[in-house]
Amino acid sequence: MAIVKPDGSISGAMDDGVFRSYDGVTVLSSKPDVVRNPRSESQQTNRLKLRNIISMYSCMKTALKDNFQGKSGCQSDYTRFQSCNMTVKTAVYLTYDENLNHACVVAPYVVSFGTLPTIEYHLEDDWLVTDIDVNGMVVDECATMSDLSELIPLRNPDFFRRGDRVGLMVCCQKTLRKAVPGGYDLPVASCIYREFELGVKDQTPVSQYMPDFEFRINEDNKLCFRSQGACGLAVVRKRGEGRKAFSSVQTLAVNNPMLEKYTSDEQRQLAIASYVNKKSRK
Repeated sequence: MAIVKPDGSISGAMDDGVFRSYDGVTVLSSKPDVVRNPRSESQQTNRLKLRNIISMYSCMKTALKDNFQGKSGCQSDYTRFQSCNMTVKTAVYLTYDENLNHACVVAPYVVSFGTLPTIEYHLEDDWLVTDIDVNGMVVDECATMSDLSELIPLRNPDFFRRGDRVGLMVCCQKTLRKAVPGGYDLPVASCIYREFELGVKDQTPVSQYMPDFEFRINEDNKLCFRSQGACGLAVVRKRGEGRKAFSSVQTLAVNNPMLEKYTSDEQRQLAIASYVNKKSRK
């Protein structure tokens, strides 16, 4: 349908033509004869990739709040999480049935994006070893949140300031046996997240405030933590709130044995076939 606007310009389509404005002039062009195939293998692969990203967002929603800097218009943490992770190299492929039953595979996704300096970290066995200097702190049952929140900006003044929020997140992977004919194992994920503000006096013991986390300080005086059953860990840092929040680029550090299967080409072909055949299985 073509629409004539009050200024006399025309937009929209009519028969085989398309009206559009170009440099203040209304131009009529023909419709393209060839439309890109929405069912091409590359298009199907992208849609498969998106489904696990959406599942991970559902799992991590609370932990991702205000993590994506520079949102504008209708953008949200949800849409920014999707756009940031559609470009990551790791692609997870869920079948039609797995997606229908809310399957989720923990993958090394971007969990924070912004212009603040990145917090460096890596996995050593099941410990996340960060570059956060906590020299002078003793991690025992007497350590309080004040000890931790006041020492971090003191020992790392180029990266942290009082009032910043630091979040620790861990993702766990497990399987559920589906009670259907021929049953199968469904991958599911969960997320634990704890956040604290730097410079706030709080005499709550660290072990009580973050009971799901275990901490240690390595020989370089760097903060390390882990959580039982975790296969994905990250540290995020936020400054400000809402659309004015600043953050840093952080990626989930992952050691998940399931990734080998769910990122394979064999799984990709299986997932594509499951969607092609879904109508015949309804």
